[in-house]
Amino acid sequence: QTLWEAAEQRRTQGNELYKQAQSIVKSEGGMKEAAASLYEGAIAKYSEGLRLYPGHCQLRSNRALCHLALGDFAQCRADALKVTKLQPDFMKGWFLLCKAIWKEESAPVALVELRRGLKALPGCPELLALQEEIAADLEPVVGEVRLPPVRGGGSRN
Repeated sequence: QTLWEAAEQRRTQGNELYKQAQSIVKSEGGMKEAAASLYEGAIAKYSEGLRLYPGHCQLRSNRALCHLALGDFAQCRADALKVTKLQPDFMKGWFLLCKAIWKEESAPVALVELRRGLKALPGCPELLALQEEIAADLEPVVGEVRLPPVRGGGSRN
């Protein structure tokens, strides 16, 4: 068995855990401990595969997808960014990168990155749809000044 084949085997195992987690989330209406545990298991399988074959973009993007599902936007972003560097024409890398930036930071920052993705993949329907979704989430604009997002938290004093 080659390293690629061994990595692919881990991807298949991780994909099965991911599908099981998705099934739980859909059938039980939200993230449950069992689903989170399955996502973590999938992440472990994808990580094993990446140790065998570090340049495997599908393993890395699948791991990013699990991090996104768990709400770990920083890890999703890190994996997705690596995918866009390794394979700039791989849509899933750009999609996950922009989604993570949107959830972690802000819509405008995500849209800047999305434009880079659309340069690599002009007219990509998935990226164009995400662009519309993110654009709908932009903060209100007053005149030519974009109002900063209102952040929760206490006083600075």
